[in-house]
Amino acid sequence: MSFYAEPETAIDYARARWEEGEQRVQRHSADSNKRDVLERVVERIVQELEKRVGGIFGTLELAAMQDASERWCTDVAHETAPDRPWAWELDTVQNAAFHRYSRRATDYQAGY
Repeated sequence: MSFYAEPETAIDYARARWEEGEQRVQRHSADSNKRDVLERVVERIVQELEKRVGGIFGTLELAAMQDASERWCTDVAHETAPDRPWAWELDTVQNAAFHRYSRRATDYQAGY
């Protein structure tokens, strides 16, 4: 996560990225095969977040963790969809997974 003087700025930036990733996944609704693969990758990253983050966390903590997660998110994507390089795009699958997991944050606000 880039350095921001205000935590709210960092959170707003992270939420915007996460929402964009989720929207990318949703755009593939017409191609059910592609959408199914993306959903599997996103779900596997969410499962890994459950192991790494746990149940009690704030949005800022989750945003900070994303910077250190690129390697393992890439590994999860490769393992989940080894023959589908388009499903390894972290701007889509990592951000969508963090978006979904952020709803569990102690400071989550719907419609932020």
